[in-house]
Amino acid sequence: MKNIAKILAAVMVLSLIVAVCSISPAALNSSDWEIVHHPTGNPANAVVETTPNNGIRLSHEGHYPSSNAGLLYTQPLNVKEGISLNVTVETNNGNSADTWYGICLMNRPVYFDVTNTDVDSGFGIVLLCRPADQFQWFTVSEAGFAQATTWSPSSDKEYYSDEGVTIDFDIKFEDGALNIYVDGEDVGYDFAEDLLPYLIDDQAYIGFSMSMTELELQSFVINYLNGQQPASEGEAITKAEGGETTADADDIDFENVDKFTLKDFTQPDSINGITTNDCKISFDEVEGALKVEVTGADPFFNIPMKKKMYFDGDKFYMIKMEYKTEFEGTSEFFYTTKEVPSMAYCNLQYDLEATGGEYKILEYDMQESENWTGEIRNFRVDPAAAGEEGQVFYYKSISFEVGEEPVTEPPTTTAATTTEAEPTTDAETDATTDAATEADGKTTDAVTDGGSSSAPATSNGVPFWVWIIIGAVCVVVIVVIIIAVSKKKK
Repeated sequence: MKNIAKILAAVMVLSLIVAVCSISPAALNSSDWEIVHHPTGNPANAVVETTPNNGIRLSHEGHYPSSNAGLLYTQPLNVKEGISLNVTVETNNGNSADTWYGICLMNRPVYFDVTNTDVDSGFGIVLLCRPADQFQWFTVSEAGFAQATTWSPSSDKEYYSDEGVTIDFDIKFEDGALNIYVDGEDVGYDFAEDLLPYLIDDQAYIGFSMSMTELELQSFVINYLNGQQPASEGEAITKAEGGETTADADDIDFENVDKFTLKDFTQPDSINGITTNDCKISFDEVEGALKVEVTGADPFFNIPMKKKMYFDGDKFYMIKMEYKTEFEGTSEFFYTTKEVPSMAYCNLQYDLEATGGEYKILEYDMQESENWTGEIRNFRVDPAAAGEEGQVFYYKSISFEVGEEPVTEPPTTTAATTTEAEPTTDAETDATTDAATEADGKTTDAVTDGGSSSAPATSNGVPFWVWIIIGAVCVVVIVVIIIAVSKKKK
């Protein structure tokens, strides 16, 4: 009896140790994650980091279209065994309907999002979470890229417009169907035919991507992947090769200068990070300048601006642009500000003159656009408001200067009349700015503290509190057995 008691005690203690160790779930290898991006994206603006609880945060600053950042788990997952995700959206994305983050399951480890319709890169399904339509699924097959279904949850949970919202995604193979559940609710679409025929041994690769318009920051955290924390502490995450962004204004002391260069296009690496639409850009070695060749009706190029490049539009409002072209007509500048984060309301049209084979400097007062005030956060050049294929433009630099203050005569008074000063709106402006700054601070705090998962901690599918109770019961049983054996021996 004594030997049996010892064996039982040893078994129980071992079980307790296993249960306690299981309280800390295993983590996946950080080195198996890779930062990826769309060809037009700017990888320099994307940040991937491990959170304190070994989650992975993907965040991005800057405005669309330079923001197509992504993250890829390079190890295959078996779809038929099921895939579960727990994701926290850290930022309020409801201010822009074109903002989204995506989850994709592909037959190859590639980056994919709705801005990349090159179906040769891989086949599978793509999920977009966006504020306007909630959840949208797309299929990528030999037939092309197509929307499969749009689904809105029945709950009142603000999945995309509230900070700190945590979402559970479950992909399950049930009765021959491949179903997706969001917080336990079936989206009502069978994805088997859209995904399974393209997989080898049912192995799929999962990736994440995001793209944003009119927002300065977007951030979300992957808390769990198949019940495991997605990152191992202390391990590095692989960075995909990509162009580096040259930031001309990085080291400028904006408080103590009267002018600065936003972009110097005279060096070959100056075109890195620039995103385009309806035009092709290159560095022309003969001209020593950026060359823009128009290919469509809406040509523009977007100059990447990170946070430390944001500048005061009330101080710097005289733009100088050195250019050369044979085009003559209407051109445009677009921008965004802290107070007005939409290019739809922030633009300025101007007349561009042909330069006759020489470089000229265009000088313009950006305050002609009423929203050019406060912090400028993004800048875009549209060479021609209505582009035509074959138009060519060269640019050497874009800079901003302090404008001359208008000279005003002091008010005159006479003994007979006294002019009462009109109240100014400076106090109101300061109050508004302070309120916006305070709100911004709250947003930043929310992002910094984000990444915690509301999903219950489990081990092998069993909640940890169950293991703790089992361990406690084991200890009690051991004590009882030892006491019984001791009494019998006496």
